[in-house]
Amino acid sequence: MRYIYYIIGIILVAGLAVVATGHLLKPETKDDAALTVNGRTISIEEINNRQQYASYPYRSLNDFIDDLLTRELLIQEARRRGIDREESFRRAIQDQYEQSLIKLLLDRMANQLSPRVSDRDIAAYRACSTRRYRLRQELYDNPQAKNPLRPTRTIEDDFNALPLAWQLQLLPLKNGQKTPPFPVGNQYCVLRVERIKDSGTAVELSDDEIRRLLTDGQRQLALDAWMNGLRRTARIEKSPLLKQREGQK
Repeated sequence: MRYIYYIIGIILVAGLAVVATGHLLKPETKDDAALTVNGRTISIEEINNRQQYASYPYRSLNDFIDDLLTRELLIQEARRRGIDREESFRRAIQDQYEQSLIKLLLDRMANQLSPRVSDRDIAAYRACSTRRYRLRQELYDNPQAKNPLRPTRTIEDDFNALPLAWQLQLLPLKNGQKTPPFPVGNQYCVLRVERIKDSGTAVELSDDEIRRLLTDGQRQLALDAWMNGLRRTARIEKSPLLKQREGQK
């Protein structure tokens, strides 16, 4: 029964896995029937719902109905062969459900974030794009940690070749200054500027393109910080056996 709830979740989240859910929708009466395929009734309401959550737009209703009929026939044949009762099918449904749930959560979180990029930020990005940086990188387990996880690493590269998250942190910095800890995956990074010189290159983007780039970068940094916050406040316990297996890798 558990996989049925996964399928229902997919319908509510994003309308994914339509193929898997055809027979799990509530039965319709003959009065509601728009189509009947080998005794399986499909109502106008179901057609409208499927059309609304279709993964891509159809050229016409006829094309959509034709695809729906093909899907229904394939579903019936798969069920006749017992594929829907196989463990691999249930695991695939669970995986799709979890991916859809995560995507919906991250999309909602991203929509709640509205970073602001000023004209000064755009000008700073243009100025930095002509520079080459020599940096010292330190990684920490959390933003309050005093001891880095591994020895300091030195990197020298053009600004335009650095990761966007690094670029955002370097915009206001001068020689000898360092960034506050910022999230990189599930760790925190600190960069110290050791040297700045001209790179002989410049970014070839419009102001609007730079604004979008910086906005997306700031939004991703905020999402990463939020994710790391979930990790820090969660109670995570690993068994000795799992720790042993991790140590063997």
